[in-house]
Formats: sequence, C-alpha cells, structure tokens
Amino acid sequence: MRKIPQPYRSLLCFLIPAVYLATVMSFDIEEPFRTVSPPLLTIGLLLFSLLIQPGWMLLWAIVYSGTTAVILLNPRIYAIFSNGLATPEITSHKFRVLSFLATAVFACIFSWVLDRLRSKQEMLDHLILRMPMPVVVSDIEGVIHLANGKARQLLEISDTGHEKGRYFDLLAPKLKQGKCIATYLNIFKGEASVHESLELEIRGKPFKTQLELLNSTPRKLVTMIQVEG
Repeated sequence: MRKIPQPYRSLLCFLIPAVYLATVMSFDIEEPFRTVSPPLLTIGLLLFSLLIQPGWMLLWAIVYSGTTAVILLNPRIYAIFSNGLATPEITSHKFRVLSFLATAVFACIFSWVLDRLRSKQEMLDHLILRMPMPVVVSDIEGVIHLANGKARQLLEISDTGHEKGRYFDLLAPKLKQGKCIATYLNIFKGEASVHESLELEIRGKPFKTQLELLNSTPRKLVTMIQVEG
C-alpha cells in the first residue's frame, strides 16, 4: 500500500477498516447466535496491521476496542448482538475486553515496526539506485531484484520492473560458470567471505567487484561492479 499515492492511501486506510467494521456488525446483528464481533474484529486488526499506516492503525485500534467494550460490557447492547440473549454475568466479558486490548496494542506495535522496516528498505533501495557505480542486488537463487541505472546500462537491461534477470546468465563467465555459482552460494551459506571477489564478466570482458551480504529476509547480495575509466 506504500506505493499508492498518499491521498488515495489515506482514503483506503479509512475506508477498508470502516467497511469491515460495518460488515461485521451487520452480520453479527443478523446471525442467530451470540455475538461474533470481538473475534472478527480481532482478525481485522491483525490483518490491518500488515496493510495500513501506524497512525491509522492506532485510530482503528481505539475504535475497534471501544466497539468491543460497548458490546461486551453493556447488557442491552450485548442482547442486540446476541439474538436477544442477555447475560447477568460480565466478569468473563471483562477478561475478553482485556484480551482484545492486548491484541490491539500488539497490532499497533507490529504495524509501527513493520513500517520502520519498510522505510529502511526503501531508503536502502533509493541509495543503491543513486550510486555512481553499477550495482545489482540478487538473492540466493541468482534472481536480480534491483539494478541501478548504471547497471542496467552496462548489462543492457531494459526492464524496469522488480525482477531484472538472472545473475549467472548476465555476469558469470561462460567457461567458469560452475565455479562462480559455487562461490556465490558459499557466500550465502557463510562458507566464503564477501571479501572473496567473484570472477565475473560481461559479454566476455572481466570485471572486478565488491560484495556485501545484506542480512535481510530473504538474504540478498549486493554486487558493486568496478568499471575502469
């Protein structure tokens, strides 16, 4: 959702939880059993923690928690959502509200942490794209996920999407491809140091490289290609 322009993103962060809340409450009133709003709203909060911004997450955590508390702690409201069933005992309902509040706090913290991680990843990607030397970022399978302008020009990559091609097809020497792949995999496994330069070539011309292994999930290798002159 971070790639959606800000005005539309804010609109979606408001509309999606609002529509979900209205749908859950409408369903809860119509269905003939005891209230199901608390567990369904819990599922909604956990789902939204993956999708919406922390500020909106905090707002909807408060709204959902307040809604749950009103349903469970007010016998008249509880009867509306429980097909007319009224219960004089609310001690267990208080514990359910506390449990919901704990889930809401967790969802807010998780949303904040996830947003920070995404921001750091975007900053790293932006830095790589701005570097004055050719740089590619690839995973353990050799799939290139990011290549800056210099690298796309050097490797003659026209695709500007997320996946740019195969590392070994573009960079591994044709006569030493097996050795190159083995060294590449050993770097990910920790059996070879990133200071051990890979023997790479582009269209038959050898190039020196500097390597850096990112401790991301999944792990990725940053290859900086040194172009002379």
